[in-house]
Amino acid sequence: MLTPRQRLVMNALLDGPHSRWEIDLLTGGYNGPGVIYQLRELGVAIECHMVPYIDGFGRLGRRGVYRLAGKSNRRKGGRR
Repeated sequence: MLTPRQRLVMNALLDGPHSRWEIDLLTGGYNGPGVIYQLRELGVAIECHMVPYIDGFGRLGRRGVYRLAGKSNRRKGGRR
């Protein structure tokens, strides 16, 4: 049985990839990586890819984007 936070994250990942920041917002500022860890412990295969981005100060950085393993990045009718 999933907790309410785990269910929120799982439903979001079923819809497509989400950044760590998005997962944190979704869980109300709760520890997003902790929820990902809990789901992995339950046997859910979740990948994390580090992708480049530009922060608010114009500096290049990397952030984690989670997605279900083996799930396509494409949505019906377009790309995500």
